[in-house]
Amino acid sequence: MVESIPQKMTWHDVDQQAMGIAGNSALVRRVPEVYKRYPGLNIKIMERLKYYDFAANASRLGATVFNMNKGQVATALNQLIQSAHIRDTPEKQEALNRQKEKLFGALDTGNAQYTSFTSAYFSQGMGGKTQRHVWGVASDFADLSTRQEILGTLAQVNPSIIKSDVKSDLAELHAFVRVHEFQHGRTYQTWALNKDLLDSAKVSDLEQDKPEYKIFKQKAVQAKGLDDEYFQYLNETLSDTVAALHHLKNGGSADLIQEVADARAYGFVNHSTPRYATFSVLDEMTKNEAELRAIIQNTPEENLDDLGVYIVARAGWGRDEFYANAMASQMVIPEIRRKMGDDEKTLAQRYAQGNANVRKTLEQGYPDEPVKQRQLLSFSATKLPALVDRTQSATFNLRHPNNALTYHEHLIEVQAAVKYSQIMHPEFNTPAGATHLLAIRQRKQSQSGNRHPNEQDVHNVLDARARHEHLITQEKTTQPDKAAENRVNIGEGTQSL
Repeated sequence: MVESIPQKMTWHDVDQQAMGIAGNSALVRRVPEVYKRYPGLNIKIMERLKYYDFAANASRLGATVFNMNKGQVATALNQLIQSAHIRDTPEKQEALNRQKEKLFGALDTGNAQYTSFTSAYFSQGMGGKTQRHVWGVASDFADLSTRQEILGTLAQVNPSIIKSDVKSDLAELHAFVRVHEFQHGRTYQTWALNKDLLDSAKVSDLEQDKPEYKIFKQKAVQAKGLDDEYFQYLNETLSDTVAALHHLKNGGSADLIQEVADARAYGFVNHSTPRYATFSVLDEMTKNEAELRAIIQNTPEENLDDLGVYIVARAGWGRDEFYANAMASQMVIPEIRRKMGDDEKTLAQRYAQGNANVRKTLEQGYPDEPVKQRQLLSFSATKLPALVDRTQSATFNLRHPNNALTYHEHLIEVQAAVKYSQIMHPEFNTPAGATHLLAIRQRKQSQSGNRHPNEQDVHNVLDARARHEHLITQEKTTQPDKAAENRVNIGEGTQSL
């Protein structure tokens, strides 16, 4: 049975709470402008709501919904590629087509992503220094995502278990993700311009100009190629770190950094995603918040990436420590279950699987290095206690005590997602626009295996309200008395008129 909503709660109350959760979109809008200040960096933000067509009778849905117009997306990307002066060879075209399909998939499913379309175009900037021009495309998380769904994605967990009292608002979470993706483009540009950063025998111009990169290089050169999981960890950690710095620079609370860190820690242990172990640095940032704010106060936004490099260089894991923690993460769940009193047979199975995963991780990081492997096994054992504590802390901070939001809590969160989208895209800021936004969310949710238990009830009530408000708007000038009679109750998972 769905929990009833407090009788005194009105739609006015719901809208007020939803607007508070939606937040201030100023930083979200400014991110592209900030990254335009880097010479040669050209990143286009693909806003999904500009690429939807209205289509009727979509499968599995009785109502009309929006579907993404693949042709419009392709046209936008082709214009970007043409402006990038990329040589049109068959191999290059095949690679571009793969990139376009990948990006369309991310847009269609609501994922955040950065994709580079890099040309060989170089120019001389001020001071005679070479600039390499990088063109890229970034996408945010789906506009209609709730706060729990964004944090659930970061933690790689069913969002229905995420707590209701999330301290960050939607705009802050979206801004964090947007900076993260844009920073991938900036980092890509840095590597492209400074190949010597990955060569321990050479000294790049960047190291000479900025000492923080010399420290960072000491970690980067430990990676065994660009595909090394450790190299990806450095990139992801730098993106999260710079996103956190922009958040603080714009007056944000450290609560958001803590929530992202908790989500990353949870995913690191429960879903074996070493490259996203960004909590290793985010935790240090929350511990040193006051000092960071003092530094940030006098740091221009376009220099926050350099500050991020300094922080990751100082606080990030070295390669051995990274793999030691990755190995230890495989044993965290067995250790926690042992403390909880699992039976011996179940524990034996968990430990056996954990040990097998440890060996697999070890082979991936240090193949054909038996001496190093033995050293890392001992090193990883020392990391386990702290990782167990961090996982339990993340679980306590993230999970809802009852494993699900109530009906009315989820209704407010979904309404907040609608309000946020209307703030970002005023063309949808009408009752008819709300029905379209809800239809887009319904389409995405119908394809998800992690729907909130009350998702359909919440959709029905919000959709009915939007449709009747649209009717009232139409009738106000011709039939004011009838318009006043049309109302939609908040209900308990059902709609009434």
